[in-house]
Amino acid sequence: MTRLRELMIEELQRRNFAETTIRSYVRGVEHFTQYFHRRPHQLGPEPIRQYQAMLFSKLKHNPNTVILRLASLRFFYIHVLKRSWSIAETSSTRISIASWPPADWLWTMTAGSVLPPASSSPSTCSAVSSAASSSPA
Repeated sequence: MTRLRELMIEELQRRNFAETTIRSYVRGVEHFTQYFHRRPHQLGPEPIRQYQAMLFSKLKHNPNTVILRLASLRFFYIHVLKRSWSIAETSSTRISIASWPPADWLWTMTAGSVLPPASSSPSTCSAVSSAASSSPA
């Protein structure tokens, strides 16, 4: 086991991450390094952006899987390597954390309502959230 891998596992355990999360995060960084055939500390924002695009285009991963992979890299770069992480440097045009989930959908969840169907228009989501906020508790 490499020293960086040991440090990552120690940091994850110190923060009380679940064992499944630890395995997922370690696997995510491992996959990233195998894709580029280089150690992760030798890679920066551009390879991360390329990796993210590859996960979508070549491997056809679900956005949630890509978010998990990026979370593992973000944790590694911030907490293990002590580097800064900017979403602007690593963001891909295929997914934007800032635009997902839509604000009205998030509001609907926090109001305790049933989620709108996937085909709902934004106006339907707003109607659901306003109906939820006006109903008696």
